[in-house]
Amino acid sequence: FPVTIQKVEVKRDRKWWVTNNIYVEVECWFMKTQSWEKSGIMVTEADYWAFVLEQGVLMVPTSHVLYAVKEFGRDITCEIPPNKSKGVLITVDDLLMAMRKLKNDKGGTES
Repeated sequence: FPVTIQKVEVKRDRKWWVTNNIYVEVECWFMKTQSWEKSGIMVTEADYWAFVLEQGVLMVPTSHVLYAVKEFGRDITCEIPPNKSKGVLITVDDLLMAMRKLKNDKGGTES
């Protein structure tokens, strides 16, 4: 079936190979405002997210990533300076379960 992809956001989690977790950012610390603000999956304009996983790529509709984040995400804070962020950890299996659950959703960012 034909799929029209407008925008793709590409992510890489270099620890995935060892941890089986993918980090999805939801907020980051803005030095200018000295506050946590929405970022990452919460503000993306992309239709799809592509996760680079070592030698392959998993491309998932953004709505499916949001579903996985809300249903399966485990909160974590990334303290790596200078860009502190808050996010969730999900697994590839979480993403695949979201895709199965939302199999009739062909993409988009509705949540």
